[in-house]
Amino acid sequence: MPIILWIITFGLLMSAIALVGSLTLFLPKRHYDALILPLVAFAAGSLIGGAVFHMIPAAVDSMGNVTSLYCWLIAGFVVFYALEEFLNWHHSHTHSHSCSPLSPPHQHALPSSGHNPSGESATHMSGLDS
Repeated sequence: MPIILWIITFGLLMSAIALVGSLTLFLPKRHYDALILPLVAFAAGSLIGGAVFHMIPAAVDSMGNVTSLYCWLIAGFVVFYALEEFLNWHHSHTHSHSCSPLSPPHQHALPSSGHNPSGESATHMSGLDS
């Protein structure tokens, strides 16, 4: 088989694999909600695995096996963890009431019109409204 056919075949195969994620658009919300967190965790784990197994050994080869390399690695993890926690803590879609983001979980009565037609109450978890 000529090389150009190998390139086209595997280019199309990689495109098909990349488009598999668009199938989540056709899933019912219940299945989507159950599937999205494991998929995001898998993606994050893949990125961390790529960094640990490929980039860290290259950095050790470049810088030598020095303590400052590992300090920068730990500092990077801590900074990104703190950034994620900060953004998650301050995230809110509809924060129109006077609750502190640090308040314990509590209930809010939602109006019968709008997002909740049944008039049920919704749990308010530390400033995270859905």
